[in-house]
Amino acid sequence: MVALTRSKVTPMVRGLFPRTGQDAVLAMLEQSVVFLTKENIERLLLGYGFDSSAWTLVNLYLASLGAELLTENAPLLVGLSEETTCYVSPEYFAEDDPFADFIVHEAAHIFHNCKRVTIGLSETRTKEWSLDIEHRKRETFAYSCEAY
Repeated sequence: MVALTRSKVTPMVRGLFPRTGQDAVLAMLEQSVVFLTKENIERLLLGYGFDSSAWTLVNLYLASLGAELLTENAPLLVGLSEETTCYVSPEYFAEDDPFADFIVHEAAHIFHNCKRVTIGLSETRTKEWSLDIEHRKRETFAYSCEAY
């Protein structure tokens, strides 16, 4: 999974970050992608307790199985990013849209969820976040990264 993740995110990192910080960003992203499987779903859910993220993760997993979701209005997602972790559904491997890459999409969200210091990049008074992306443009940014 590390090699797959690295191959998917390297072009994005090379285009968005200065050469001096690229290795740190790539090292963080290599460890960030978690595919939801029957082997890890219980451990992941127990780690969240009753947080709303647990509901999102379980619905993400159930949808990948074609099972009934916990609620009728559950969002139909294939991935979810929180802080420096990207949760990706097994449906990732079934997608045939050439512009859809959920690893890239979710990794792109890490950049506005994660402070520079967390990745190992220097922080300044004006640069606290990995990338300062306006809230209302975050989905557009992630989709743009996929298409690129």
